[in-house]
Amino acid sequence: MPLTRTHPLKKRTQGLRRVSPKHAKAKRAQGKAYQQVAEQVQWCESCGRRERLSHSHALTQKKWPQFANTPANIFLLCWPCHYCFEHDKRRFAALSPDVWARKLAAIKALSPEQYQLLHIKYPDLVPEA
Repeated sequence: MPLTRTHPLKKRTQGLRRVSPKHAKAKRAQGKAYQQVAEQVQWCESCGRRERLSHSHALTQKKWPQFANTPANIFLLCWPCHYCFEHDKRRFAALSPDVWARKLAAIKALSPEQYQLLHIKYPDLVPEA
C-alpha cells in the first residue's frame, strides 16, 4: 500500500540557509582577526616566503576557541613552517627562534597553564615562567 500525504508540502519562499547565523557570526569575527594579522604581515613570519601562507594559532582553535579570533594568538606562516610548528616543535624552535619566542610569549600571556604544560613537556625549549 503506497504512502500518501494528508497535506501538501510547503513551498519555500527563500533558499535553504547554507550557514547558521551563529556560524556566520563566528566566521565574520575570524575574518576580522585574520585581516588584522594580514595588515601587519604579508609573508611567512618564519622564513619570509610569500606563497602557501596559512594562519597558525599559538593556542589551537579546537582546545581554546575563546582565543581563536585573538590577533595575538594568530601568526602567518607558510605551509611547511606551519607543519613544522605543529609536528616538530624542537626543529621549529631551532629554525625560527624569534618566532618561537613570540609564540611562547603569546601562549604565556593568553594561557599561563598551557605555558606551564609546555615547560613540563619541553623543558629545554620553554623557559620556566
